[in-house]
Amino acid sequence: MRQIYTLALILIITSTVIILFSVVHRTEPDSYIFQNKPLDPPLQMRGIDNNETLNLEENMSNEKRVKEEVNNGVRNITPQIADHIKVRVQLENTQNPATTPAQNPIPQSDVYNKGLRTVVSLLCPKDSDEIIIGTGAIISKDGYILSTAHITDEIKNTPTCTVRRGAPAETFGEASLVFIPRAYKAATSSEDRALYDFSLWKINDKEIFDSWELEYKTISARDEVLLTLTYPAELLSSRIIFNNLYPLFSTTHTISTNEYFIRSRSSLSAQQGSSGGILIDPFTGKIRAIIFGVSQNNIISERILFSLTPHAIDEALFQETGLHLTEYLGSFP
Repeated sequence: MRQIYTLALILIITSTVIILFSVVHRTEPDSYIFQNKPLDPPLQMRGIDNNETLNLEENMSNEKRVKEEVNNGVRNITPQIADHIKVRVQLENTQNPATTPAQNPIPQSDVYNKGLRTVVSLLCPKDSDEIIIGTGAIISKDGYILSTAHITDEIKNTPTCTVRRGAPAETFGEASLVFIPRAYKAATSSEDRALYDFSLWKINDKEIFDSWELEYKTISARDEVLLTLTYPAELLSSRIIFNNLYPLFSTTHTISTNEYFIRSRSSLSAQQGSSGGILIDPFTGKIRAIIFGVSQNNIISERILFSLTPHAIDEALFQETGLHLTEYLGSFP
């Protein structure tokens, strides 16, 4: 009898260890978001067949709209469902040579630490009880921020947004809207809206800011690995969004590209609140695109990111102002 009790006790202990290991094992993969792991090995770059179609028919993720209610001093946020749009963009030939970059990738810790200073969370009041959440990137030492245009879609008054940065995000100022393409407002198709979905903001402070450079010439190749930095808020409670929001540092793999768009996969940044987040070249540290849309899928890792390139932004700005982006930002006193 004593042997039976001893055997039963051993089985119970063994089962408990197995269960505990299983729990730890399941939670482990998510921990890499906040760790500085080495980059994936550079993948061989391959071009895209001529006239391949970039299909943006999945849902475009508008900014995360939230409803703010004051209840015993606690602000509760209820996300609303993003609008549905359909876009088809014809890709040109983007055949790139299968080459290995000459330089080594920038240490991810350097990119992340820069992001803490230069990637921002935007809180924009829609009306008295709603707030729109998005992401932006500081692109000049004078404090100009690049984000999406659709973050302004439902803001009635002249937009002024609270700007936060860091880990967790802390308020350090306000930013006013400087530019949004007239073509975006006048667009009659979803494709045109996508082509002009960017905005420029100015932080209302005389501080000298650290900032990102933009890559205007390089066209991404299929299966290229890019870094992403965003402030996603889709899975978070109101208390966390306002008091404990952290940037998400991840990677994404390009699927198809041209001069204007990048379509990419396998990114944890594919969440509401990430609109205006950036794709970063791991070798140069420059912005390769800003995120404006995400496909609809309950599994975040299976969603598709849609991003607008600096070339598209610069071309649209030149069409309306006669100035390229660096010239335009330099024209302000």
